[in-house]
Amino acid sequence: MNAAELGAVIRGVVPAVREFVTAALDGLTARITALEGRAAVVGADGRDGRDGEKGADGAIGPAGRDGLDGKDGAEGLAGKDGADGRDGEKGQDGAAGPVGPVGPMGPAGDPGAKGDPGEPGPAGRDGLDGKDGAAGIDGKDGADGRDGKDGADGMHGKDGAAGLNGKDGADGRDGQPGVPGREGPQGEKGKDGTDGLHGKDGRDAVMGQIEMAFDGERTATFTWTDGTPVKGGVLKFPITIYRGVYLEGKGYERGDEVTFAGQQYIALADTTDKPLEHGVTSWQLACKRGRDGKAGRDGKDGINGRNGQDFIRNGSRS
Repeated sequence: MNAAELGAVIRGVVPAVREFVTAALDGLTARITALEGRAAVVGADGRDGRDGEKGADGAIGPAGRDGLDGKDGAEGLAGKDGADGRDGEKGQDGAAGPVGPVGPMGPAGDPGAKGDPGEPGPAGRDGLDGKDGAAGIDGKDGADGRDGKDGADGMHGKDGAAGLNGKDGADGRDGQPGVPGREGPQGEKGKDGTDGLHGKDGRDAVMGQIEMAFDGERTATFTWTDGTPVKGGVLKFPITIYRGVYLEGKGYERGDEVTFAGQQYIALADTTDKPLEHGVTSWQLACKRGRDGKAGRDGKDGINGRNGQDFIRNGSRS
């Protein structure tokens, strides 16, 4: 059905509907008019009619104004701890703090190693004279002797012999090695030398034809079995040998070690020089003399002498 057909139907139905409605309303209108013309009679209250059916929801009205803020609610329970966050980047180092107070003194260290014994100290002073013994019993009076002549004054006694030399002190410890010096710059390369002359043919060497003699100290000498010396066959090994106390006038070889004036020296070359003399360079100090020991304590008092007894010799009482 198109729009023209629908409009024709509406135009045909509307008059019929109007007539029907008008006829229905005429009877209702007449009754209302009759009721309005009647005198008012107060009748009993009628019963409440039944509630009508719920009408359809009306259109949504415009939004109302915002209400006032409600009061703050009670504080909620504490939430659970959140997961640990990631570590932040490393911060800059803070400034150095002030120096802390000095800590308490630590416990005493272990005793050090026992030192080397010092040289013997000088002899102690003589002990005090012993107390005089009790007086002896008086002897019988002897016969009076003749008066003797006065004797001449005696000569002064000779000086006593010199005391024995003290024992040599213990060897001192070796000093620490010095700091190595810096290497010098490399020298220029030298020119090649001229070729040397051809050497003479050497004799065939067989170990069984060579003998070695060792002097028991530092020298080894090689010879052929027939007694002919081997060229360059004398070897001296660089070892030191202790020769005891230095003897003046004696010759010493390089490496000999002696004791002189309480100190120890090593010969740097063959020499007859005396250590400690001015300008001498053939000796090197190896061990310096130690300090003198402390003075010994005074000796104990001597034992009291025995009681003297009078005796007669040559007719006189002594």
